[in-house]
Amino acid sequence: MWVRAVERTSLISMSERKLLPFLRGLADDILHSVTADELDASSPYRVGGELVRAHFTEVGALHATVAVLTAQLSGNAAAQPGGIERLGHILGALTAGYAQGLQDRTRAEQEQITAAAFAARVSAEEARWRSEARLEAVFAESVIGIAIAEVDGTILEVNRALCDMLGFSADELTGHIFWEFVHPEDAPDFGKQVEGLLSGATNHLRMEKPYYQKDGDQIWTDLVLSLIRDPDGQPRYVVAMTENITQRYLLQTDLQYPVVAGCDKVPATRAKSPTPFARSSTAGTCCSPTVSGCRGCSTPWSRTSA
Repeated sequence: MWVRAVERTSLISMSERKLLPFLRGLADDILHSVTADELDASSPYRVGGELVRAHFTEVGALHATVAVLTAQLSGNAAAQPGGIERLGHILGALTAGYAQGLQDRTRAEQEQITAAAFAARVSAEEARWRSEARLEAVFAESVIGIAIAEVDGTILEVNRALCDMLGFSADELTGHIFWEFVHPEDAPDFGKQVEGLLSGATNHLRMEKPYYQKDGDQIWTDLVLSLIRDPDGQPRYVVAMTENITQRYLLQTDLQYPVVAGCDKVPATRAKSPTPFARSSTAGTCCSPTVSGCRGCSTPWSRTSA
């Protein structure tokens, strides 16, 4: 009868074949408590805990247990002096053991959850630390020049390769706006392309771009700009990766536009500039426009002999 009363009150892993002997053993303990010469409340208290450990943790399971035991044991209890009162103590001890079992189970589950959450947090922090350490190593030791900037263009951080490439210290570059590094030979739509990236219209931008170094020499670079978004998808940072391609660029243009004898002006692609920021240049204007074959040294492909 106890089996039918409780078997559907909770989700348990015990089969019906195992449930019957399990409850029969608990019933024997309760009956012994009812008929014993002296009341031992520890036995029904233990029965309450056993019900919880068997996963009878829903309120309906306790209610059905108390109802069945009361109905089945009232006759035996009534036949003994003070038996009804003793039955009340027995059911009270069972209920107390059940409540304590639930409390212990809840505490254990909370401890497991807390431990798992803490372990996950430690694992995540270790993974993040390892990831950050790897990124920091890549950033610091990369042969590619790397800069990180706000979306307004303010340079936040630069690596050693970029400093070596441009001839500036990190302190001389950070805090500047990258718009200060415009160049007369930048593509006409360079500004619009960068503005499109900063607005979030695109996530990546690649181009060949010239820069002036601190000493005034000019270099050509392969520049890649990547937009980093925050968790809400809004533009947050811009990462610039710069590779010095000056030798390749000059070789390609020399092959396309060979040196013209008689033109002694410094070509625009090799011209020096007195300042590194936001400049225009007249370098490259041909001293002798009538030189045969000269296309005009102001173009980035014109060359003169030394």
